[in-house]
Amino acid sequence: QRPVAMQVHGTGREMLYFNETRSNTPSTDLPMAASPMDHIFIAILATPDRAASVAWYRGRLGLDEGETYVIEYSMINEAFGLPAGTTSALTMIQKGRMPIVEIDDYPAAAGERSRKPGLLPPGNAMVSLAVESLDRCHCEWIASPAIFDGALYGGKRAATTIGAAGEAVELIELA
Repeated sequence: QRPVAMQVHGTGREMLYFNETRSNTPSTDLPMAASPMDHIFIAILATPDRAASVAWYRGRLGLDEGETYVIEYSMINEAFGLPAGTTSALTMIQKGRMPIVEIDDYPAAAGERSRKPGLLPPGNAMVSLAVESLDRCHCEWIASPAIFDGALYGGKRAATTIGAAGEAVELIELA
């Protein structure tokens, strides 16, 4: 069975995706909800070059390339005034069978998000991912990895890099 999906705008006009997962896919173990509103299970990256972004996550972070799906993505079609029947490709980036990032091809009309120099872009500006070791990541860091306190970090090292689509990716070391 396919997930039942819904998209809505949040208070900052960001797009929020909700899925009801009823079963795993042949290549992915999807987290099953224990309540009507449960937890985030994947980050979605809109990119002008899906292949380059997939290669970045594989090569820089050592993640696995999962399935690629070509679908009529109504949210993208409606947002860009594309005709019914227009299809878009999306690729799952995983660690084994666990989904991490869904990389979606966006049309050239999407353009880059505007931002003021030195500031983060509006909307979802950064995603934080757990990695086994920062030393095994092949990234150019915005600042050298450092130890951070607090509930999210718990005295672990973290560092931020920029992905192939210009996205900020904070990596928090599990070790």
